[in-house]
Amino acid sequence: MEQQDQRQAASMTGYPHGNMEQWGQVLYTGIYALWDSIMKTIEPLIYASLLDLLGNDGAFHKFSGQITPVINKDQVLVGMSVQSTFEVPDFKGFDGKKEAVEHDRQIILAKLQASAQLARWDANSVKFDLQNGRVVFMYQVAAGGSQ
Repeated sequence: MEQQDQRQAASMTGYPHGNMEQWGQVLYTGIYALWDSIMKTIEPLIYASLLDLLGNDGAFHKFSGQITPVINKDQVLVGMSVQSTFEVPDFKGFDGKKEAVEHDRQIILAKLQASAQLARWDANSVKFDLQNGRVVFMYQVAAGGSQ
């Protein structure tokens, strides 16, 4: 039985031991699914939340994006940690009421948390950087689509 299990485990790469088979499966199917979820579903939700807040898409633009693999103790990819930063020139140097800024942040966060089946959003997943005029979104997407 053990030899049969090893042969099945080596079906993609030919290696019955080690993590190459697991990574092969992830690279073959999982990475595309994660990318697709991020770029076709989650990022448009972020964009829409900013559009709702600011009123027009000329008020903000993409600034930077960072994806970091999340690997468990068995060296298996379990998801991706994503940080998307948007520049909002009107926010730069804003010195208005902190309560208003927090209110806007909470509205955006609530909209994104409503999509919890797609990504994990915690209380600090949305940050307003008023000094530099940026909004930073941080979230995780699980491999396999479950949070």
